[in-house]
Amino acid sequence: MNIKDAKNIPLDEYLEYLGHTCAKISGGRKWYIRPYGNENTPSFVLSKDRFAWYDHGEGVGGNIIDFTIRYADLHGVSEALGYIDRVVGTNYAMYAMQSLHVKHKQLQPDLPFYELIYHNDFKAYAGRGVTKAAAYLISRCINPDAILSYIKDVKFSAKNNVKKVYRGIGIKNNEGGFEVRFDRGRGYEKTTVGPKAISFFPSTVKGSENGTLHIFEGAPDFYTYLTWNTKKTNSINPASQSYLILNGVGMTSHAIKLLQNYNFAFIAIWSQYGEGGQKMEDELMEYLCDTGSVTCNIKDMYAPPVDMPDAQLSKWDFNAWYIAQNKWRV
Repeated sequence: MNIKDAKNIPLDEYLEYLGHTCAKISGGRKWYIRPYGNENTPSFVLSKDRFAWYDHGEGVGGNIIDFTIRYADLHGVSEALGYIDRVVGTNYAMYAMQSLHVKHKQLQPDLPFYELIYHNDFKAYAGRGVTKAAAYLISRCINPDAILSYIKDVKFSAKNNVKKVYRGIGIKNNEGGFEVRFDRGRGYEKTTVGPKAISFFPSTVKGSENGTLHIFEGAPDFYTYLTWNTKKTNSINPASQSYLILNGVGMTSHAIKLLQNYNFAFIAIWSQYGEGGQKMEDELMEYLCDTGSVTCNIKDMYAPPVDMPDAQLSKWDFNAWYIAQNKWRV
């Protein structure tokens, strides 16, 4: 099998060979639970022509060869072609015939990339009530007042259709993009506006720049921590500590690169239960064990109830439990 033959294989059919089924179809595009990671909400999408993919969780995409290298942890095109050949088998001849009729686009131009229109300070209140976005945060048991310093009201549009304009709750990342939660009429979902990157908020208190760092997998965990901190009797001034949000477990290598420029005295890794959280924890601890920083992995905030039966632990979902336990308490 050569590169041309491989690129003629529709990705949805290739994913079926690998045992992955489509989770939903939206806007003519097929969405999947990430095939090489752990997540609950589909973030892996195919282009309409089905020959390109994009992972919103990691901010990467490409063709079938790029996917295979990422999926099977391979080291180059030749290994990927061999892997694809073994997966597809003799059926590849059928796809080779399709090359006579299919003209591919270079990269996924129809994937739902978004571009920023503007961002403003987030407003939690309107008149005598709360804004729609603030109501969403409260429904997630997040106190809008506790996170105002870190979030923005983000207005953005679909890159190929400026008439489709959206607004959402955004947290700025280190490349000038925003990790956004927004509602398209089907409930809140997440996306990246602009380039995908980690978010780092250093302490603004003089003398605390290399003090304590908190690391989170995603923005909701960060918001939950800040809300949780305000409820504690011994709450800490948030500005006296630094915060690093990965915006996806696939961004751990970017976090490690940033950490090489700092010498934090204490680092707390707030990892959730599950494969993704464990992966993040393992990769960070492997690097941090040689840095001299005092580190700990904190799961207290995410810990399941002590009386939970063992049979249910594998299905433990902190976010669902937190909402159920803290409804109306913000």
